[in-house]
Amino acid sequence: MFSSIFNLNSLSNLFKHSFAFEQYNGVLGNTITNNRSVEIQLMRKFISEQFVSNVAFPEQFTEQFTSLFSKYRDSSVECMPVGSSALLSIATSTNLGTIQWSDIASLTLPSAYKLMHLDADDHQLLSETYQAMYPEKNIQASMVSEVSRRYVSVYLAGEKIGSKFECRSLRSARVMASWAKNDGKIDPSEAIRPGFVKFFFVNCIKIGEEYKKHVFACIEWCSEDTQRALYRRPVEIWRQRTFNRAGPATFMPVQRCYCKFASSSVKMNGVEKLIASPIQ
Repeated sequence: MFSSIFNLNSLSNLFKHSFAFEQYNGVLGNTITNNRSVEIQLMRKFISEQFVSNVAFPEQFTEQFTSLFSKYRDSSVECMPVGSSALLSIATSTNLGTIQWSDIASLTLPSAYKLMHLDADDHQLLSETYQAMYPEKNIQASMVSEVSRRYVSVYLAGEKIGSKFECRSLRSARVMASWAKNDGKIDPSEAIRPGFVKFFFVNCIKIGEEYKKHVFACIEWCSEDTQRALYRRPVEIWRQRTFNRAGPATFMPVQRCYCKFASSSVKMNGVEKLIASPIQ
């Protein structure tokens, strides 16, 4: 793998095509059938969704039939890869205040969760995270709930993002985003940085008289290496098992995820380095 990166810079394209293929295998595998004439049922599903997404409904029976067709129209969103369409604009925007962070329609949470209580330090850091997300609001720690629901994975637009709580070596727990600075602060204009998701949690904040729900990822962001640009882009070198200090950037709304990344480790001058290549 190291020689492939060094000579051909092919890691990005390799994982780009391989993981995209596996993603659509997952879409097919999750399709509900009765195990009879599966090919016909899959084709009927695709054709019906294509028809419903393009048809113009009459206004006369909107109230009666919209709810019946909405599931087919909404299901097309499940096939969007991370970092595309509206999600791409959220992942790359430098103006965090214009984003509707409480709109979690693109996220799917598993049924299993555990209640989690934020300690004083994490509660303060999360308050600072909310302040960065809502720069025009005066966010106080008393507005942020101290109890959250912790999850081991989420689905963002149909694509699974895992965490170390699910499996320490899980590949889907490797994400990249433009979110964290070297000092742990939040800066949406920073270059994308690789990180490892520890877990996910759902938290509520009271803004005015309204309670807003948000889904966050707790992430360990990789520290920058002096040889970061040694290889040709998009391949970069980062510190291995060395992370930024804890700060508001530790918590990131899941919608901000830009992409996943493939990684490999190499020893340079006796020092372990992490080689990261985005999967887009």
